[in-house]
Amino acid sequence: MQLVEIVQRVLETGELPMNLERQMQKLLQQQEFSEEEMAAIDQLIEAINCGSIRSVPDKKLRQSQKLSSLLSPYPLPSPTSHSD
Repeated sequence: MQLVEIVQRVLETGELPMNLERQMQKLLQQQEFSEEEMAAIDQLIEAINCGSIRSVPDKKLRQSQKLSSLLSPYPLPSPTSHSD
């Protein structure tokens, strides 16, 4: 996926998954940028600054968290301190 495509996807969904963030970081380190790419980066920065983009865990991580919460629907008791 190219940089402009990644930015468009993030702007459309309002979410920046960690895997796309890592992919963007690699692309940003490896190349010079076209005017279109610079404009896309500017749009993304502006959206992040406005708060319309949120960082989210990778899909697999979210699924494992959901599974974990389903398997243990009751919170574990917290340790209590005994003061005598």
